[in-house]
Amino acid sequence: MGAANAAVRVLERERLSPGVVSVALSVWSVRVHGTERRWRQWEAEFTCPCCGEGWARDKLQEALLLLPPKAATELRVRVEGLDLVLQPNAP
Repeated sequence: MGAANAAVRVLERERLSPGVVSVALSVWSVRVHGTERRWRQWEAEFTCPCCGEGWARDKLQEALLLLPPKAATELRVRVEGLDLVLQPNAP
């Protein structure tokens, strides 16, 4: 996410929570690819089967809406790539 990193840090500091986009991306990736790996300790609070996975995708969507266009595009490429794994026939 090269150029998007600075924009994400600013967004987290000003409107979200520090590190929340990274955690959401990691949690969503595990949801998409399966849970073969162990959760990192700092991810544990977001891994509840009833709310953790939905929380992660919702938080990523919130970040996509709040980020400047260029940064949002970089993050969107990663998020949509994960989404396609779950819905391979989506347009």
